[in-house]
Amino acid sequence: MGWYKKAFGHDYLKIYSNRNESEAKQIIKFAVQVLNLQPGQKVLDLACGYGRNSVECAKYKLDVFGLDLSPELLSLAQRKGMENGYHIPVVRGDMRELPFCGSFDAVLSLFTSFGYFDSDVENEKVIRAAARVLKPGGLFLFDYLNIIQALPNMTIRDSRVKDNIRVVQERFYNKETNRIEKKISVHEDGDIREYVESVRAYHLIELLHFFENSGLNCTAVFGDYDIHPFTQHSPRLILIGQKL
Repeated sequence: MGWYKKAFGHDYLKIYSNRNESEAKQIIKFAVQVLNLQPGQKVLDLACGYGRNSVECAKYKLDVFGLDLSPELLSLAQRKGMENGYHIPVVRGDMRELPFCGSFDAVLSLFTSFGYFDSDVENEKVIRAAARVLKPGGLFLFDYLNIIQALPNMTIRDSRVKDNIRVVQERFYNKETNRIEKKISVHEDGDIREYVESVRAYHLIELLHFFENSGLNCTAVFGDYDIHPFTQHSPRLILIGQKL
C-alpha cells in the first residue's frame, strides 16, 4: 500500500496547520497572474487536499474542480467550499489516471504534490495525465521543491505543539533511492499515531524531460510565488507548461 493512502487522512490538518488560507491566497494570486486566468475558465486543482486552493480559485470566479485520493480530505474540501458560499465539484481519483476528458484551461499541481510513486515511470504518468486533460494551448502549473536548496538545508527534526497536540517530524535523504523520507508522529491525549512520507527528489532537467515526453512546452520557470526567476537559491521550483 502506498504511504500516501494513510498519510493524507484525518490528521493532515494537525500535521500541516501551517498550510493555511493566507498561503493559499498568495499561491492562487500567483497562479492567476502567471497563467492569465480569466473568470469562467475551467481549472483542475490536482491533489486538492482539503480545498484551500480550490476555494481561492472560486473567489476569482474560476470554474474549479478538485481531485484527490483521500475521501477524508475531499469531505473537508466540500465542506470548506460550502462554508465559503461555493459549490466546488470534487472527485476521488488517482492523479496518474485522471477521470476527465481534455477540457481544462489549466491544471494546478501545488506544493510538491509529485514524486510520491516508486518509479520514474509512475511519476511521469502524473504529468502525462495532466497534459491529457488540458485543452490545446492549456497551461500546467507545476509547483515543486528546489532540491538544490532543500537537501543541504533540510531540518532533520522538529517538534511543535498546538491545541495540546504535539507533532514531531524527522527527515532524511536516502541517497540510494534519491528520495526525501519523513517520519511523522502525532501525540494526542496519550495516543501516538505514526505516518511516513516519501518524495522522489527531481532536478529541473529531469522534470523538463517529463514535460517534453508529455507534449508540454515549458514556457517559464519561477523560483517563488513572487514571480522571481528560478535560480539555485530559490525556495521553490515552479514550471509552466503549455500543451502543444
